[in-house]
Amino acid sequence: MTLVNDSPSHRRAAQAKVSGGVRRESQLKALLTCILILCLWRASGMSYGYPSRFDEGGSGDNVFVMKALLYSLIPLISLYALLEPGRVKQMIQRTPISVVIIFTACVASVFWSINMGASTRGLIAVSIITIAALMYRLRYGATDTWNTVYTFMVVSAIVNVAYTLIFPKFAIMGGAYQGMVKGMFYHKNLMGHFFSLGFFIIFLNSQHRYGPTFHGVVKTVATACALALVVLARSSTALMMIGVGMTVIVGLNATRALKSKPARIGLILGTSVVMATLIVVSYNIVIATIAEAFGKDATLSGRSNIWDQLLPLVYDRPLFGYGFAVFRQPEVFDQFVRASWNVSSTHSTYLELCLNIGVPGAAALLFLILVRLFAKIAPSPASVPVQRQQRLEVIIILLVLVASGLDAGMLLAPIVLWPLIVISLPASFEAAPRRAAPRRPAFASRGAA
Repeated sequence: MTLVNDSPSHRRAAQAKVSGGVRRESQLKALLTCILILCLWRASGMSYGYPSRFDEGGSGDNVFVMKALLYSLIPLISLYALLEPGRVKQMIQRTPISVVIIFTACVASVFWSINMGASTRGLIAVSIITIAALMYRLRYGATDTWNTVYTFMVVSAIVNVAYTLIFPKFAIMGGAYQGMVKGMFYHKNLMGHFFSLGFFIIFLNSQHRYGPTFHGVVKTVATACALALVVLARSSTALMMIGVGMTVIVGLNATRALKSKPARIGLILGTSVVMATLIVVSYNIVIATIAEAFGKDATLSGRSNIWDQLLPLVYDRPLFGYGFAVFRQPEVFDQFVRASWNVSSTHSTYLELCLNIGVPGAAALLFLILVRLFAKIAPSPASVPVQRQQRLEVIIILLVLVASGLDAGMLLAPIVLWPLIVISLPASFEAAPRRAAPRRPAFASRGAA
């Protein structure tokens, strides 16, 4: 006969073990939440006191703050790795081969770089942001992660509106961008891109619904703030992202009844091709009208002239490019681009990727993104909350892909949208299973009945 020891001291020890496990889990979640929030803050670049004009200078303190935010992630990530080495090892072992290929292309581009210092710093920054964004998602799943991002977006939208009202001398741009709002961001386009996705993250959140409750009112105010900031930024790309995003929502809802994976993907892809064709055909009409309404030229800040000069450079170094992050350095454009204004961007993420890491690396990254996109578009037997997160991630990926054709820095860059698309890419929506605590044998004594 086996008698289980049920003494008060044994019960207290068991309760202490359970409470210790709960306390440790709470501490781990607080640590990963801190890492994710710092990652989003650093990527957004939001800070007090950015000058309204680029030629005014005075952003040295802001640069220091952003560097401090970035490098503060290193000890926090290291601490998590020390606390859960088994889980971190599991994450590394499950890294897809496509990610390994992309990382290899990035490292190779550093060795072939025409500015190795800038490439090394850029790769370190992107690696830190990527790891920080992934850790929370892989640990707690899509729903919990997007709820945390939702909170960050709500606070950011309201704070940026308040900042614009209180400090208009910093929040409203001058010079060539006179009257365009940039809030706490360095440039109005960064704010426009950020809140164009932020609008959908807030709008599609299922944890809090619109209504006469506290959370419902906060969500309504944040939605209005995000949309107002996109409009006030006067970013034609951001406005296009809002329009395309709403179209995608309608398309996903219309195809929700389709249970056939090929039919659903085919219909959405066919619609996307038609939309792309319409965009190309109406480019000179619609986009030029928007640009002229915002006081820009019809070629969207001379993008076509820049592309004509940069495209031949891709053929000169197609394998590894000119070095990771090189074509995000302003001085590089002085060497390769001739224009009547100060050029500091390729105005195309796809062109930027080919120039920075080469055509194979850029193709591998786009292949990974498209594969994950098609998998998320396909019908799924998942629960309703997971399907909602799936819809949000489809919208985010599609919007980033669309915007990448007109602006640089959308992919493999430690700014604004990169952590959001990193969070959107994992195939699994569920939280990582908790490891069961090792069971200790019960105290027992044997005796005759």
